[in-house]
Amino acid sequence: MSDAAKEQIWALESKLNNIANLVATVEAVSWKLAQSDVPDDVKPFRDAAIGISHALHVQTEGGHDGG
Repeated sequence: MSDAAKEQIWALESKLNNIANLVATVEAVSWKLAQSDVPDDVKPFRDAAIGISHALHVQTEGGHDGG
């Protein structure tokens, strides 16, 4: 394998690791939000964050939502 190909693979792995870290952060924040008692006007935003977290998890883990 050429050095250029190895560098491209390393760059892709680095980007994928960054995405995985971002997903983990979103999931952690969403979990904390789900555990929190928030005012009624904040609940739609909390629920949206939880939905985004679920969608990211499904996409990154190759799972499905049962639909």
